[in-house]
Amino acid sequence: MPLPSAAEMNPSDGGLAVFGRVTLGVMVALVVGGALSMAVLLIPSPVVEIVAAAGTGAAVGFMMSIVVAPPTGFVAGLARRWVRQSRRRALLAGLVVWLVWVVIAALMLAVGLRFPLNLWGNIWPFLPALAVTLLAALWLADRVHHGEEPLTPEELRAEQRRQRAEQKASRPGRQSK
Repeated sequence: MPLPSAAEMNPSDGGLAVFGRVTLGVMVALVVGGALSMAVLLIPSPVVEIVAAAGTGAAVGFMMSIVVAPPTGFVAGLARRWVRQSRRRALLAGLVVWLVWVVIAALMLAVGLRFPLNLWGNIWPFLPALAVTLLAALWLADRVHHGEEPLTPEELRAEQRRQRAEQKASRPGRQSK
């Protein structure tokens, strides 16, 4: 007997699967980004110091991921149907979520910890982490878009009807009555 898909069992099971994958992906991205940022700071140093700094950065990234990953996974689980409609929507969602977390982190550093983010010397160490997390956000959004759980047959038919209606309405020379 074949196992039913997540959509056949319960629609919320698909959201739970997306939540888990996105949460884990965000955690890995923040750990790698944190390790990379701290290692970059000590590049001309001995290898032992660079590895120690990378370990510290990974620990900081992990602590941040405890706060960032679950809400991001929750949002991805809730928005999975919207994200799966087009790649543009998926990448836009990944970019917006990444940007929201970057703004929150910057505000926490600048306002909460009074860390001066107006000097290039204070900002450039964060760039590797920002790049890694941006790439991870876009990749995870693309994975949600191409996830294993397709739209249910009813959702697919409704989406096709909506697209046909939009195409009909957008044809030149015809007016919808």
